[in-house]
Amino acid sequence: MTLAYFSLFLGISASLLGQELSRKEAERIIDSVEGFRQANSFNLPRDRQACGERQGLWRTGQWAFEIGPKGRSFLKAVRYNAATGNLMVTTIGAHNRYVRAITGVSDAQNGLKQADFFFEWQWIGVSAELTDECLRMPPDFQTAHAFFKHYDDGWRLVTINVAE
Repeated sequence: MTLAYFSLFLGISASLLGQELSRKEAERIIDSVEGFRQANSFNLPRDRQACGERQGLWRTGQWAFEIGPKGRSFLKAVRYNAATGNLMVTTIGAHNRYVRAITGVSDAQNGLKQADFFFEWQWIGVSAELTDECLRMPPDFQTAHAFFKHYDDGWRLVTINVAE
Protein backbone atom coordinates (compact mmCIF):
# COMPACT_ATOMS: atom_id res chain seq x y z
CA MET A 1 0.00 0.00 0.00
CA THR A 2 1.33 3.41 -0.90
CA LEU A 3 1.25 5.96 1.88
CA ALA A 4 0.96 9.70 1.51
CA TYR A 5 2.83 11.87 3.93
CA PHE A 6 2.44 15.40 4.97
CA SER A 7 5.15 17.09 6.92
CA LEU A 8 4.91 20.14 9.09
CA PHE A 9 8.16 22.01 9.55
CA LEU A 10 7.88 23.79 12.82
CA GLY A 11 9.79 25.75 15.38
CA ILE A 12 7.59 25.16 18.40
CA SER A 13 9.54 25.26 21.65
CA ALA A 14 9.11 23.67 25.02
CA SER A 15 10.72 25.50 27.90
CA LEU A 16 12.46 22.43 29.25
CA LEU A 17 15.94 23.87 29.34
CA GLY A 18 18.39 21.09 30.19
CA GLN A 19 15.61 18.57 30.84
CA GLU A 20 14.65 15.37 29.12
CA LEU A 21 11.56 15.55 26.94
CA SER A 22 8.88 13.28 28.43
CA ARG A 23 6.23 11.39 26.47
CA LYS A 24 3.52 13.50 28.10
CA GLU A 25 5.22 16.79 27.17
CA ALA A 26 5.84 15.60 23.58
CA GLU A 27 2.15 14.62 23.30
CA ARG A 28 1.08 18.03 24.62
CA ILE A 29 3.30 19.84 22.10
CA ILE A 30 2.18 17.72 19.13
CA ASP A 31 -1.50 18.16 20.05
CA SER A 32 -1.01 21.93 20.26
CA VAL A 33 0.11 22.25 16.63
CA GLU A 34 -2.81 23.70 14.67
CA GLY A 35 -1.64 22.18 11.37
CA PHE A 36 -1.66 18.72 12.94
CA ARG A 37 -4.78 19.07 15.08
CA GLN A 38 -7.08 20.37 12.38
CA ALA A 39 -7.12 19.20 8.80
CA ASN A 40 -9.54 19.41 5.92
CA SER A 41 -7.88 16.93 3.52
CA PHE A 42 -7.33 13.21 3.57
CA ASN A 43 -6.39 10.43 1.19
CA LEU A 44 -8.71 7.73 -0.07
CA PRO A 45 -7.68 4.60 -1.96
CA ARG A 46 -8.21 4.91 -5.71
CA ASP A 47 -10.76 2.09 -5.65
CA ARG A 48 -13.26 4.44 -3.96
CA GLN A 49 -13.46 6.60 -7.10
CA ALA A 50 -16.24 4.54 -8.70
CA CYS A 51 -18.14 4.39 -5.41
CA GLY A 52 -18.16 8.21 -5.13
CA GLU A 53 -19.33 8.53 -8.73
CA ARG A 54 -22.20 6.03 -8.20
CA GLN A 55 -23.35 7.94 -5.10
CA GLY A 56 -23.24 11.34 -6.83
CA LEU A 57 -20.45 12.73 -4.62
CA TRP A 58 -18.26 13.55 -7.64
CA ARG A 59 -17.88 12.74 -11.30
CA THR A 60 -14.79 12.41 -13.39
CA GLY A 61 -14.52 15.27 -15.83
CA GLN A 62 -12.23 15.39 -18.83
CA TRP A 63 -9.35 16.98 -16.87
CA ALA A 64 -10.46 16.94 -13.24
CA PHE A 65 -13.04 15.72 -10.77
CA GLU A 66 -16.23 17.73 -10.50
CA ILE A 67 -18.14 17.81 -7.22
CA GLY A 68 -21.53 16.16 -7.69
CA PRO A 69 -24.92 17.20 -6.28
CA LYS A 70 -24.58 15.03 -3.18
CA GLY A 71 -21.10 16.33 -2.36
CA ARG A 72 -21.63 20.07 -2.80
CA SER A 73 -22.60 20.74 0.81
CA PHE A 74 -19.38 19.34 2.32
CA LEU A 75 -16.75 18.67 -0.39
CA LYS A 76 -14.44 21.38 -1.66
CA ALA A 77 -12.27 19.37 -4.07
CA VAL A 78 -11.34 15.87 -5.17
CA ARG A 79 -8.16 15.25 -7.10
CA TYR A 80 -5.99 12.37 -8.14
CA ASN A 81 -2.52 12.18 -6.60
CA ALA A 82 -0.30 10.57 -9.24
CA ALA A 83 2.57 10.10 -6.76
CA THR A 84 0.53 7.88 -4.41
CA GLY A 85 -2.23 6.59 -6.66
CA ASN A 86 -4.80 7.83 -4.12
CA LEU A 87 -7.59 10.37 -4.27
CA MET A 88 -7.05 13.53 -2.19
CA VAL A 89 -10.37 14.71 -0.78
CA THR A 90 -10.66 18.26 0.61
CA THR A 91 -13.71 19.11 2.71
CA ILE A 92 -15.30 22.50 3.30
CA GLY A 93 -14.83 22.33 7.07
CA ALA A 94 -11.87 21.15 9.12
CA HIS A 95 -11.84 17.95 11.16
CA ASN A 96 -9.97 17.35 14.38
CA ARG A 97 -7.41 14.73 15.26
CA TYR A 98 -5.54 14.04 18.47
CA VAL A 99 -2.57 12.03 19.69
CA ARG A 100 -3.92 8.71 20.94
CA ALA A 101 -0.66 7.34 22.37
CA ILE A 102 3.09 7.80 22.17
CA THR A 103 4.23 4.33 21.10
CA GLY A 104 8.00 4.76 21.01
CA VAL A 105 10.88 7.11 21.69
CA SER A 106 14.30 7.05 20.09
CA ASP A 107 16.99 9.23 21.65
CA ALA A 108 20.04 10.23 19.63
CA GLN A 109 23.42 8.74 20.42
CA ASN A 110 26.85 10.38 20.67
CA GLY A 111 25.66 13.38 22.66
CA LEU A 112 23.31 14.72 19.99
CA LYS A 113 20.30 16.33 21.57
CA GLN A 114 17.40 15.14 19.46
CA ALA A 115 14.57 12.67 19.88
CA ASP A 116 12.13 10.84 17.62
CA PHE A 117 8.66 10.18 18.98
CA PHE A 118 6.45 7.62 17.27
CA PHE A 119 2.76 7.97 17.97
CA GLU A 120 -0.76 6.95 17.03
CA TRP A 121 -3.37 9.55 16.15
CA GLN A 122 -7.10 9.42 15.57
CA TRP A 123 -9.81 11.56 13.95
CA ILE A 124 -12.53 12.89 16.27
CA GLY A 125 -15.81 14.67 15.57
CA VAL A 126 -16.02 13.55 11.94
CA SER A 127 -19.23 14.61 10.20
CA ALA A 128 -21.80 11.97 9.22
CA GLU A 129 -21.12 12.52 5.51
CA LEU A 130 -17.55 11.32 5.97
CA THR A 131 -18.61 8.00 7.43
CA ASP A 132 -20.36 7.14 4.16
CA GLU A 133 -19.12 3.88 2.59
CA CYS A 134 -17.26 5.79 -0.16
CA LEU A 135 -15.64 8.38 2.09
CA ARG A 136 -14.73 6.35 5.12
CA MET A 137 -12.06 8.26 6.97
CA PRO A 138 -8.91 6.25 7.66
CA PRO A 139 -9.12 3.38 10.19
CA ASP A 140 -9.50 3.86 13.92
CA PHE A 141 -5.99 5.16 14.27
CA GLN A 142 -2.99 6.05 12.14
CA THR A 143 0.72 6.17 12.89
CA ALA A 144 3.04 9.16 12.74
CA HIS A 145 6.47 10.38 13.70
CA ALA A 146 7.62 13.63 15.33
CA PHE A 147 11.20 14.86 15.42
CA PHE A 148 12.37 17.10 18.27
CA LYS A 149 15.72 18.84 18.62
CA HIS A 150 17.21 20.37 21.77
CA TYR A 151 18.59 23.90 21.48
CA ASP A 152 20.10 26.16 24.11
CA ASP A 153 16.63 27.52 24.94
CA GLY A 154 14.86 24.14 25.17
CA TRP A 155 13.27 21.45 23.01
CA ARG A 156 11.74 22.32 19.64
CA LEU A 157 9.38 20.28 17.52
CA VAL A 158 10.98 20.31 14.08
CA THR A 159 8.74 18.05 11.95
CA ILE A 160 5.67 15.86 12.11
CA ASN A 161 5.30 13.17 9.42
CA VAL A 162 1.82 11.74 9.20
CA ALA A 163 1.04 8.73 7.03
CA GLU A 164 -2.49 8.78 5.62
